[in-house]
Amino acid sequence: QPLKLLSSFPSPPDPTVMIPTLTEGQQATLTCTAPGLCSGSNLTDVTQSPVSTLTFNPSAKHHNTNVTCKISFTGETITEETSTLNVNYLRQPLIIGNTTVKEGDVLNLTCSVESIPPALIVWKKPISNTNLHIGTYTDLHNNTGSATLVIQNVTAEDSGQYICTAKHLDTTLTLYVDVTVTCK
Repeated sequence: QPLKLLSSFPSPPDPTVMIPTLTEGQQATLTCTAPGLCSGSNLTDVTQSPVSTLTFNPSAKHHNTNVTCKISFTGETITEETSTLNVNYLRQPLIIGNTTVKEGDVLNLTCSVESIPPALIVWKKPISNTNLHIGTYTDLHNNTGSATLVIQNVTAEDSGQYICTAKHLDTTLTLYVDVTVTCK
């Protein structure tokens, strides 16, 4: 019988993918670095590792997108590393609800904002300058956070300007709404 000699070599290490903090509209560069040290090599044999870069302007559509860095070695060996992009972004707040209500009725306004990471949403009334007690809700499936302002049995004193503030990382967006309470 012929003698078979099998050699086993460890698979090469995966490349390294470096992803900076990604913010919508701010140019970013992704870096893929091939492993530079072969098994059994002396440190003196190491030269600069091959590097590939991808520069682009991230947007919300890139959030949760996978990027893959593939390295081909001699002998048709391929190794790869896949990473998921996490893009920070903030949309303009939107207020939904009827801003004109009759005395004794319920004022129900919802302020929502799409963002990653979720924004902190707060309702205020400028005269009192205090945060109003509201229900907050974050829907992680569509990246929308919302805060609902509910005032039962409204009176004329509830008329006036209300402010929805969305705080997101280093940005604060403010939206004003005028509420009118009419007589029954």
